[in-house]
Amino acid sequence: MESRLDKVIKQIETDTFLGKVINLSGEGIGDEGAKKLARALKDKNLNLEGINLDENKIGDEGAVKLAEVFAGMKELKLVEMGMNKIGSNGASALMTNGSFRSLDLRGNSMEDGEIKAPSARHFDRLNLSDCRLTSKIIRSIQATVKSLNLSNNELNDDVFECINVSGLREINLTQNEITFEAEKSIADFLKRHNDELKIINLKNNLIGDEGAGVCFKLLKNSKVEQLDLSWNQIESWVKAGALKELCCNLNLEHNPISPAPIMHFSGTTKDKKITTNVSLEARIEEKEGAIVNKIIRKR
Repeated sequence: MESRLDKVIKQIETDTFLGKVINLSGEGIGDEGAKKLARALKDKNLNLEGINLDENKIGDEGAVKLAEVFAGMKELKLVEMGMNKIGSNGASALMTNGSFRSLDLRGNSMEDGEIKAPSARHFDRLNLSDCRLTSKIIRSIQATVKSLNLSNNELNDDVFECINVSGLREINLTQNEITFEAEKSIADFLKRHNDELKIINLKNNLIGDEGAGVCFKLLKNSKVEQLDLSWNQIESWVKAGALKELCCNLNLEHNPISPAPIMHFSGTTKDKKITTNVSLEARIEEKEGAIVNKIIRKR
């Protein structure tokens, strides 16, 4: 039976492929299939806008060959190659070649070396979640990146010294090992990105009370509009003054914070007025013999 890959390649070679997107997700084509697809795409002007190769067992060898072809595809906007076997060499090739603005490499294993991306590359979205990253692996990514997803990795406070992208508007650091103890390096990071950074997601880290205090201090009067500190073992209620100076939408869901009043603050930034909404309703409930402290955020 003819595979989906073979059908697509036949259409490409006979100039009968009329779509804007190639979707071969979940086909298990491996490196050999990736190289076959790369050969078929070479020198073909298909005006493709997207390629989805998620879950295909593609490693560095196949990723490098595809990246070489992507370099000549001027209309390509989106490349999805999540949940493969791509390491740092394949990731570096994909981040170096081409002009596509969205790259999804979630669920690959890149602990084998540094990932490189030149400053000339521009990404609207770069997804490197669940890639077994440590801070040093990403320090040579110097591209312009508007939205950077580094969630579910092995990153600690050192990551703030190693993020060298420019133009950053949104960063997702969910489910890492960040504590906010490295105050100077975090302060330097926020200073570098002060003009652009609007959204910070720190959900499910190890920030706690002390880290939250440092976070509020460093973000005082910043231009950040959304801050997510949910699931961070924050127990002590913070002073109203600190929240007022944050001037953003703050998420403190699923922290064992002691009962506190509903808080609403208004503030201004250089560009527009922003309201800090920290609406918390704390109540104690009995559940299966245990006391559960439920924190519910109301917007």
